[in-house]
Amino acid sequence: MLDGNERGVLRYSSFFILPFFLLFFLSAVISWDDNWKWHDQQRFFQIVLLCVVLAFSCFLRFSDFPRWTSAVMAMVFLVGAISSINAAFPIWAFVEWGRYVALCVLVMQVSLWAESPKWRGFFILAIVLLAGISAYQFLVFYIIDFFSGIRSLDIDNLFYGFSNPRFLGQFQVIFIPVLGFLLLKVFRERGRYLVPLMISLSLVLSVQWCLIFGLGGRGVWGCLIVSQVALAVIVPRCRVLLYIQLMFIFFGAILFYFLFYIVADSAGIRETLRVGLSSREVIWELAWRMSVEHPFLGVGPMHFAAEVNPVAAHPHQAVLQWAAEWGWPVTVLLISMTLYGVLNSLNLIWSNNEADWNAALWLSISSALALSLVDGVFVMPYTEVWLAILIGVALNGFGAQRPPSRLTIYAFRIISIPIILLFLYALATGSETLGNAQSDSVSVSHPRFWSHGWIP
Repeated sequence: MLDGNERGVLRYSSFFILPFFLLFFLSAVISWDDNWKWHDQQRFFQIVLLCVVLAFSCFLRFSDFPRWTSAVMAMVFLVGAISSINAAFPIWAFVEWGRYVALCVLVMQVSLWAESPKWRGFFILAIVLLAGISAYQFLVFYIIDFFSGIRSLDIDNLFYGFSNPRFLGQFQVIFIPVLGFLLLKVFRERGRYLVPLMISLSLVLSVQWCLIFGLGGRGVWGCLIVSQVALAVIVPRCRVLLYIQLMFIFFGAILFYFLFYIVADSAGIRETLRVGLSSREVIWELAWRMSVEHPFLGVGPMHFAAEVNPVAAHPHQAVLQWAAEWGWPVTVLLISMTLYGVLNSLNLIWSNNEADWNAALWLSISSALALSLVDGVFVMPYTEVWLAILIGVALNGFGAQRPPSRLTIYAFRIISIPIILLFLYALATGSETLGNAQSDSVSVSHPRFWSHGWIP
């Protein structure tokens, strides 16, 4: 728990750090420069935010992971540093390595900030507003497409804020369980002034499920349904969360059929929906080959992108990405830590009768982890930061965080400045990348650190 002095420091520091969170959050709904691709814009604001968080970690107290998790993370980053030294392009390997370190610092900072109800409310409000704006933008673009001379409901023109529809899907798996929980909470309160909020949340959830069907995100809805069913089976009192999602899947499907078939057919409009595996089997085979040829240290963090291929600069599969770039020992450690966290938190939900909010967090995090097995969840900047935020809030909610050791404090203070310098180097060398117009075809974008994908 925070004492009085620490609460005061947190309150005053919020005036400085909150604007950087807001800039990052809005990087998916506002285009700050028409010459930036969405991926590059979000990467830029991610790095700026992480630099600020790292700087704060040098002066403010932060919480730590559970002891066993801390030991695993220390081993992961030690091996990752060795792998980066041996990589073909060490600086870029250390940029990737440093980004993961910074995201862990963000988790530890958020788990401390989540002690404050205002910080928790800020993150929840941001999720709701961003989901609502995304749904509103979809409807606006649908109407524009409907009345335009093009008369083609091309799904690539019906979403906003992301370079690829599947990047929006990664964010959807994070906020949809939260929206479901909030809808349940508002319904239980049954206040007179909560009715408009319940209606608004219902509309947003229906439109988002409609958008999921339109984007062809089979991995998105598959992961959401599997996680919801798993929680309902293991923790029966959480079945209401599954029932809510099933209801809005139905509403979303009706809305989808109405907008993309009934309206489209009656107006003679051609709809263009997304299908296919996007050649994942090619990059999965390439990642597997890298992991077999470099089993202990991998080819180096981010170095899947050092070997140009015609499909993508990352494997779209978290386990193969870690195995190819960091090596199998690190991959086994990360899988073990992830399974421990998921199962341990599930056990805490099962034993706590008032854990609906924790259940929603578990659904968001586990759905994102499941989606990472078929998509680049641990590559996209917007997904990475939001996942780190929710993990930090979950650590606080489950009471899993602990005070950091003196060694941890000094270790992060020592490495924070070099990582910030690496980030500034990445921003400086990528300045020409930020000049690529957003209007470029998505097909020529292979996003990894920047949209062009490849390193150095």
